Amino acid sequence: MLIFTGKICPYCDKNTELVDGSEVYGKKYRGIWLYLCRPCDAYVGTHQGTTNALGRLANAELRKWKKLAHRHFDALWRQKVRNGFSKGKARGLAYRWLAEKLGIEQNMTHVGMFDVDLCKKTVEACKPYSDKILRAEEQGLADLTRRKL
Repeated sequence: MLIFTGKICPYCDKNTELVDGSEVYGKKYRGIWLYLCRPCDAYVGTHQGTTNALGRLANAELRKWKKLAHRHFDALWRQKVRNGFSKGKARGLAYRWLAEKLGIEQNMTHVGMFDVDLCKKTVEACKPYSDKILRAEEQGLADLTRRKL
């Protein structure tokens, strides 16, 4: 899908620019490139060493929701890692669970691909589990929350 190449802005349908990360972050990071739509203040990073977008361009609102979705979703798979799963296995299981909860294909289940609506649904799906994990992490008790999804 064209939206995931980073080359066209989904907000204004104009071509984006491939820019060094300093254009957005203010300082140069080695190997960090982004697709940027200046008029929309929308951007997406690329996989290191490539020009392949990490997902879709995000404006300020979508970036806010992606951060929140990651906070709640990542708590789930990190807990599985603490319970003995490898990172890859934990993330795979968590993404499979999320795909089922959201009713979407697993290969399209990645926060980098989500719009605001899917980010909100991700937070809603994860929150009953992640709130407890996040509270425990904040208190340094993460290893005590051994709950299965």
